Amino acid sequence: MKVALLSIVSEEDAIKQFVQKMCPPLGLFYIESYLKKHLPLVEVFISTDVNTVLEFKPQVIGISSVTENFCIALKTIEKIKNLIEVPVIIGGVHISLLPESLPSTCDIGVIGEGEETILELLKIFLTSGRFEESKLKDVKGIVFRRSDGSIIINSVRPLIRPLDLIPWPERHTLDLLKITHVISSRGCPYRCVFCSTSTFWNCYRTHSARYVADELKSIMKNVSPPHIKFFDDLFIADKERLRQLVGFVSKEGLRPPYGFSCFVRSELLNHEMLSLLKEMGFTGVAIGIESASPVILKMLKGQSTVEHHQSALNLCKEYGLNTTVSVILGMPGEKEEDLQMTYDFLEENEDKITEIEICPVVPFPGTKLWDYALKKGFVSPDMDWSLLEDYSIFTQFKPDRYIYLNEDMKFEVFYDYCFRFLNIYKHFWNKSAEIYKEIYFMEKEK
Repeated sequence: MKVALLSIVSEEDAIKQFVQKMCPPLGLFYIESYLKKHLPLVEVFISTDVNTVLEFKPQVIGISSVTENFCIALKTIEKIKNLIEVPVIIGGVHISLLPESLPSTCDIGVIGEGEETILELLKIFLTSGRFEESKLKDVKGIVFRRSDGSIIINSVRPLIRPLDLIPWPERHTLDLLKITHVISSRGCPYRCVFCSTSTFWNCYRTHSARYVADELKSIMKNVSPPHIKFFDDLFIADKERLRQLVGFVSKEGLRPPYGFSCFVRSELLNHEMLSLLKEMGFTGVAIGIESASPVILKMLKGQSTVEHHQSALNLCKEYGLNTTVSVILGMPGEKEEDLQMTYDFLEENEDKITEIEICPVVPFPGTKLWDYALKKGFVSPDMDWSLLEDYSIFTQFKPDRYIYLNEDMKFEVFYDYCFRFLNIYKHFWNKSAEIYKEIYFMEKEK
């Protein structure tokens, strides 16, 4: 049996497509490894190109899409259905958080964690050669349409525990930036208003330190990347696990030449945590600063403070770690003085910051901001999903397509500040390009 898994990426914007391909579709790779373990007779093909998927001539196609690419996913499904008769299953964060958005052209939607659900669905297909409605009604964690067109959302599927039951993905090549990405946990113990991670996963689970060390050993043997980036939402949430992993990496020689990097949270960074990261071989961390206005920061992240951010940057400089900081603009209620505080914070810490991401806030489904925007009428369940675009590559910001949520500041004023932030963004782009040139394919901003 042949199964194709297609990750939807931007079609027309080359820069956005590059960004979306920088990290491979690890979620699909985990599904592949799970199927190889439990259903080895299934041949799995993974791609970001629908044409190569069609050439593979699969019997079942699975599609994964984030919200901003959901319109592309709809067109892709329509193209597939017009060319071949094959059932299409859609998964990913968008359909998981808005299952009622299941398109009429799609047979099934997978809600949440996909490994067990896909395995059960393929077993049904292998038995009868199709997805019978009578059997789908008992499959947990899916949404599907009855023959009369009505949408049925089944009960939630329990999450896989322990997470180590899922084999790690096989890797034979470097990722697009000639590094390797690893995900060692699922979920996040925090609930930031702009992030859907905690809603999607609904809990925080980790692979054991032994599992992660064995995966690193496999990566260093088969790929030998110069750098490994942990792509967890919050890698350092479990300090004891980190301590164990540091021991394995040091003892077994699992450190790549240019070390590791990960996402952290400023209030968790202290001398003990930085000592562990440094001992393991970390050369950089990404910190969600988001805002240097105490009022806006409290709205965004709750427990974080500007003092936490300053302490984190000071410590990272002391321990010799590169830092990427992210900033969010355009929150409801944000005033000019709030934006100015953030801008001044970046300038004042120029010597402690390597790189920045500037992100105009987006009300993604599954977040408190989505609920706010829905109530205000800024978004709707049948909107053009491409309007919810991630602008973390700030040079790609499109003000004419941006859903602006802040009714307390004229958009023209906000846009003027965006120009100011763009200049500092370019400064740090050039700075980071010089620092990272031996690891990544980066060019200076012209």
